[in-house]
Amino acid sequence: MEIDFGTLLIGSLTVAICAIPFVLTIGGRKRREKQMMRSLQTMAAQHNCQIGQREFCGNYLLGMDQGGRYVFFHQVSKEAIEERAVDLMEIVACKPINIGRKIAGERVVERLGLEFVPMDQDMPEITLELYNNDHSFQLRGELQSMEKWTRLINDRLKKLQPIE
Repeated sequence: MEIDFGTLLIGSLTVAICAIPFVLTIGGRKRREKQMMRSLQTMAAQHNCQIGQREFCGNYLLGMDQGGRYVFFHQVSKEAIEERAVDLMEIVACKPINIGRKIAGERVVERLGLEFVPMDQDMPEITLELYNNDHSFQLRGELQSMEKWTRLINDRLKKLQPIE
């Protein structure tokens, strides 16, 4: 069986054209992830910290410093860039936010996030919004990320709080 040059050329071009969107998507995501990581590292440096554990998910990046005292959050949306640093020494607990409603018997997630309860009851809760269905139509691991970070932060809070 012999393939002529024309068939080989057309086949190669077709494969290249089909692969280009995937290559561009992956490259754009890697660039966005690096840019967000630089912003998170800058924020950590302002608090004399270095990022230890981190997670990139959808349009946000969550990180915790190596000492486990701060949680850093960087989110990019069409409207704005949100950056937050939460000092866990001032926090009692971290609660998951999972707001949804039932449509035709199916539960639809509307918002996901983390809510930090401060020690000082006069201070408002700190909320980090991980997902909002007004901005994104599909979940991309935000639910698992929320559960993981709630567990991770609460475990860290137990170690930071003094034994009475």
